[in-house]
Amino acid sequence: MANEVRTTFPTGFTIYATIREPDGDVYYPTGEAFEAWGTGSRDYNDYAIVLTEDHSHYTVDFPSAISAETINGYDIQLWRQKGSSPASSDICVAIQNVKWTGTAVAAEPTTEQNATALCNLALLKIGGASGSKKLISDINGTSETEEICALIYPKSRDFVLAMIPYKETVVYDALDDLTSSLPELAEWNYAFDLPSDCIRFLGVVDESDHTLRYDFEIVGAYIFANEFTNSDGDKLYVKYVKRETDASLYQIPFVEALVTKLAAELSPSIAKEGRSLRLQLLKEFVELTAPLTEGLDAANQYEAKPANKWFAARQG
Repeated sequence: MANEVRTTFPTGFTIYATIREPDGDVYYPTGEAFEAWGTGSRDYNDYAIVLTEDHSHYTVDFPSAISAETINGYDIQLWRQKGSSPASSDICVAIQNVKWTGTAVAAEPTTEQNATALCNLALLKIGGASGSKKLISDINGTSETEEICALIYPKSRDFVLAMIPYKETVVYDALDDLTSSLPELAEWNYAFDLPSDCIRFLGVVDESDHTLRYDFEIVGAYIFANEFTNSDGDKLYVKYVKRETDASLYQIPFVEALVTKLAAELSPSIAKEGRSLRLQLLKEFVELTAPLTEGLDAANQYEAKPANKWFAARQG
């Protein structure tokens, strides 16, 4: 396995990591050992592990010299370097925890196990599954309640993901031009495949300045645009919410909202007084999500950059 340390961040920056043990000691890469910060007058420049960028995705291998720690894991801080070298004035842009086996990241519960747990939380919220069994054993199981959960869970998950995008699910990508295979472009110059994992499209942006927005149109599974927006001038740079199926990554506010949405959708089939309970749960869902979505659309709206230079000149 590789690239265990990773983050997304706008392109063109230097991002580096510092790694700490549970007791707070920091990893010194040159000496391949942990020590108290400042030992031997060492500082950020000595502890920094620089990440490599690929289209706003920054990665680096977790040091293989570090011994296993699968209980508390190692705390990693990711820093944006402001000057010519790492320094105390740098800004921490992300924090993560890695449980390390000595050769790879320790296995987390599978997506199915986490999905099963979320369904069980929803079932408890509406009084348990039908019959004497209050919980399900496996969302991929064959009981009536497990089959109902398997049908409802993906739809509810995608609905809440699209409604409440958060850092781990908002991604950027550079799309290849499909113009030669799609001759019918109407007023548009280029065509691109809509990413297969996209559940909410947030816009066409500039690779070097994500606040610049460009005109586009989505028709079916295609995105139409009038210009390339990546740094090399040959692809369309886009921002969207991806379908994140690993439930172990979900944040607590999102989990609360998803469990409530699941409970609402499960209640008509499973709970007594299911229809009235569904209305009550949907009201609770709205109350939970309102603070999370307030201002979200406004935050994703920017004045669109003119679609071509001739139009820009005419407007000037």
